Amino acid sequence: MTQAQKSRIHAVDIMSLPALPEVLFRILDACEADNRNMQEIAALVRQDAALAARVLALSTSPAFGLAQNDRKLTLEQTLMLLGINALRTLALTAAVYQFMDQSLGAHRQRHENFWQEALLTATLASKLADLSGYPSVHEAYLGGLISNIGQIGMLVTEPELYDDLLDQAGTDTSELVTREKTLFGLDHASLGGKMLSRSGRRGPLTDAVRFHHASVDELTEAHHLVRLVAVANRLGCDASIAPAAGLVAADRILGLIPSLLNDLHASAVKQTRETARAFGIETSSRPQKQERADGSQTSASKSEHELARRLGDMNILSAARKQLEGSEQIDDLLASADLANHLIFGMNRIGYFLVDDQAQSAQGQAPTNSALTQFWSEFRVALPSTHSLVGATLTNGTTESIQPWQEPEADNAQPSVLDLELLDLLHTAGFFSIPLCAQGQIVGSMIVGVNADDALRITQRHRLLEWFAGELAQEILGLNRRNKALAEALREQAEDQRLKARSVVHETNNPLSIIQNYLGILGRHIDEGHTDVADDLRIINEEIGRVGTIVRSLTETGDVNEDRKQIDLNALVKDVIQLLRPTLITPAGIGLELHLDDSLPPIEASHRRVKQILVNLIKNAAEALDRGQIITVSTSDYVYLGQQAYVALDVGDNGPGMPPQILASLFKPVATLKGGSHAGLGLSITKKLVDELHGTITCRSSHSQGTHFQVLIPRRLLNA
Repeated sequence: MTQAQKSRIHAVDIMSLPALPEVLFRILDACEADNRNMQEIAALVRQDAALAARVLALSTSPAFGLAQNDRKLTLEQTLMLLGINALRTLALTAAVYQFMDQSLGAHRQRHENFWQEALLTATLASKLADLSGYPSVHEAYLGGLISNIGQIGMLVTEPELYDDLLDQAGTDTSELVTREKTLFGLDHASLGGKMLSRSGRRGPLTDAVRFHHASVDELTEAHHLVRLVAVANRLGCDASIAPAAGLVAADRILGLIPSLLNDLHASAVKQTRETARAFGIETSSRPQKQERADGSQTSASKSEHELARRLGDMNILSAARKQLEGSEQIDDLLASADLANHLIFGMNRIGYFLVDDQAQSAQGQAPTNSALTQFWSEFRVALPSTHSLVGATLTNGTTESIQPWQEPEADNAQPSVLDLELLDLLHTAGFFSIPLCAQGQIVGSMIVGVNADDALRITQRHRLLEWFAGELAQEILGLNRRNKALAEALREQAEDQRLKARSVVHETNNPLSIIQNYLGILGRHIDEGHTDVADDLRIINEEIGRVGTIVRSLTETGDVNEDRKQIDLNALVKDVIQLLRPTLITPAGIGLELHLDDSLPPIEASHRRVKQILVNLIKNAAEALDRGQIITVSTSDYVYLGQQAYVALDVGDNGPGMPPQILASLFKPVATLKGGSHAGLGLSITKKLVDELHGTITCRSSHSQGTHFQVLIPRRLLNA
């Protein structure tokens, strides 16, 4: 044997090991099923050494965040962490490689025998674990299952050489190990351990594979799992009777007497043969080469042909998936589905029923370019319903059919009037009603019109048709969710605009009231002969400008930075007080006290927003107070919240306070104690303005101490 051949043996990778085709296509089916069950998938993975080894190798990938030596996870838990997509990809990749590697067909019987021996060893290991008190039976099963993956690696890499070597060694395991070392430079146990180590797997499971052919003397002090797998291998090398070597090893390294093991061995053999029969595999004691009439070995088995067909179906399904992607309207999606149905199945008489959850019904629908469009939308099925075959599909998620060319079964439901009407509309003798199911939800049904000459083709491709229906259902579900999200976004946008319009109306009332009051003051000043009215006119002009700014905000997206400038907060407070005292404070008989921090520096902020906040808070307080009560306005520097420095603006009063139920929703646009025409928007607008300044606002209120608002504005200095 050349050095290059030896190097290939030493470098064989777990991910290249072939799995049994029967197991592969069942796993692919389970992964595609809408009601997929991870326990069922795990049970299938447990039936194949190569697949189990692949899962163990994949679980050590950093992409899944599992520790290399994490032995606490069961196979089900490992598969859950890997996810259904990773498992589907793993099985599909294995299937593609096996389909491409035609050499596997020549050694089909050898692979089946390896598979049976692995199952028997795994079953024995789990039973021995239970009998000897090993705490993790599932780990013992996995150890037994993958213990001989090195043999699969050798057969895959050098099929002809290793096949001959197995024939020469016969049933003598010691002879087999000796010949492997001579030919390849290592035995299959060492190769299996090497493959697991290279994939990142460490610990007793890897040791159980590496040392399962060690001598009994060497194993007496080994890890419990290593001893279990070694005994299971010795017992599993003969399916007809428990081998003497296995009985001796069990006694010496596990302390299990032979009388306990004969029944255990017989039970494990029976269980293995039942599993093999379930997969349609004939059991045999030793591998036999299959010969063609011309003397050459046979190629692919029936299962391999089935696997090839499944791969073809998946390629078709992938193309169909691309055909369905990207539709933004349900009509476009159904048109794409019609085209895909025509291309894949040759079916062009198709209609749909789509479920409307809110109406608890399903309505008929066909694409606008379909000949069925005219009448299809006039059909509606109330749900749940089993009066018709279509209703049964929509309610139970089952495929129903009318096939008059077949002998009717006794328990078959009779077509309803609706079913017969649909037949007439489809212009076919029969139909299949196929559920559109995705993520455990029935979103509709696909009604495929068929005639007798279509039936065989549809029956042969029924599974693919159901898969296609699942893909269509997934797209419908996604489209429904996108449309729902869009409708919700539009509703929120409309609500935002409505609230903004209400806010503008509310906020313009403040400057308009001030303008109205100052026009009255201006009139009195003129009547009294005052010649200096410039200050009154300035205030009126400023408030007119503020009205314009507020109205423009209805159609413009405000930028908090657009009017940011250096403001003197104390001066701004005095201006607002001067503005409100003659128009609001004095007429109401309310007192006003100022406590301003003279050390407060000018800060960088939006003058308009800060002014509006202050006006809202003072106006809100004034409207809640009785004559003689007092509003207090104060400022202070260096208020810290966390690591952030703020300046504080406080507006308090000694009024009646607010009840807890009002405080709980104080800044929402509904809470108000004012009654009358007040919209309850003032404080919600104030909160929004504070947020735009990246500040915070708090409120405390009680019947005995009145109400106190504190606004914290970031302490940003213009040139800091």
